[in-house]
Amino acid sequence: MKKLDEVIGYSGPEHGNRVPSGNSPPPRHRSTNFGTRNGVDAQPSPRSLRRTGNNGGSFSTESTPKSPRIPLETRPKPGDWSMDDSWEHPPARKQPESFPQESPAVCLKCRDFSTPDHHASRFPRQSYNNIRQLAIELTSPFSDPIDKARAIFTWMHENIAYDVENFFNGTVKASTPEATLRSGLAVCAGYADLFAAMASHANLKAVVVQGHGKGYGYCRVTDGRIPKFKAGHAWNAVKFPHGWHLIDCCWGAGSVSEQKFNKRFAPSFFTQSPEEFRCRHFPSKASNQHCRDTISWETYILMDDGPTIYRDFTDARVDFSPYTLEPATLVLAPKTRYQFRVTRSCEHQGQTPLVVLLCVDGKEKLPLRNDGRGGLTCTGTTGSTGTTLSLMYITNLDGKPSGSFTVDYYESRVGRAAYSFSGLCQWTVG
Repeated sequence: MKKLDEVIGYSGPEHGNRVPSGNSPPPRHRSTNFGTRNGVDAQPSPRSLRRTGNNGGSFSTESTPKSPRIPLETRPKPGDWSMDDSWEHPPARKQPESFPQESPAVCLKCRDFSTPDHHASRFPRQSYNNIRQLAIELTSPFSDPIDKARAIFTWMHENIAYDVENFFNGTVKASTPEATLRSGLAVCAGYADLFAAMASHANLKAVVVQGHGKGYGYCRVTDGRIPKFKAGHAWNAVKFPHGWHLIDCCWGAGSVSEQKFNKRFAPSFFTQSPEEFRCRHFPSKASNQHCRDTISWETYILMDDGPTIYRDFTDARVDFSPYTLEPATLVLAPKTRYQFRVTRSCEHQGQTPLVVLLCVDGKEKLPLRNDGRGGLTCTGTTGSTGTTLSLMYITNLDGKPSGSFTVDYYESRVGRAAYSFSGLCQWTVG
């Protein structure tokens, strides 16, 4: 199974992070996922997409890009009107401009969301105490429901923080969308409830989905014993022109590390397909998978989580897909030859300009080459039990930044020029 996370958003206390030997890229400490009402489910951090789990609240791998911002002077000023709870009719404000509309596209991964992302940064939570007013002003410039939903998703990242204090103290209580708007704090259920409330005022059809999330507290099954299903996470399903779509505002807003919330935009939790989404989310009702063929709880919980994913793997500058990564298993057989392959997150994006290397137990470094099918590939042989294999990419060579030199140039300079690199993912041999 593919783990996503600053893995790619979500992690909490470290669970089994390995320290690679030699020169292999060091694993990054994961941050926690965000939680639900009972504080069980928390999202792991981008650093280890696949190894995080879910206890009860939830949240999510990765330096994932923050949404772009517009100049501060263009934002509404909190002091422009009273914040008194009895205020029902806010003073008239200048209506937001209308933007050119993007035609509905099934592929959300390569769709340009810069306009709704910029727009969402203009509406600070402190300026509103009325969800309807906020939702209308935030989404009215857009006619496309996808852009409306994206504006709300990005606004959640900008304005709502994970309630780490109550989550770790075990004092999370049921809340309301109005209370979340006032406090700016929530666990996963609070994020989902507020998104659904704002979506309803934006004429979007959206529902809250409850289920299991592979976030904080999740441990992969290694003995074949299937644990009892327990719902401890919440997310949303929203109706788009091409059908129902699944999003996780909580894991998309940031990550938790060392009991602190790290505001980190993870747009992959808006753009994943339902098939990708269910690798880490299992709803209480099978119909809420919104896939052509549903899977069982047993299939979901026994999925191989795949190699450990570090945060740069899904960073916008790298943008690889953990769902097409080969080999797809975490543990590889010793003294065995494997094909290693990585692709961009979207098949429409073309070939990556990055130079990616396979590092065998921190020693041998083999470059991956274009396979003519949109991916990078090479073959390598595993070492003995307990060793590791990692993928890394060259971030700087001879003073040249990543993307400005080729594999051939790297091979002509290796051993004669200084270079730096960053880890992408790691397999273990056992």
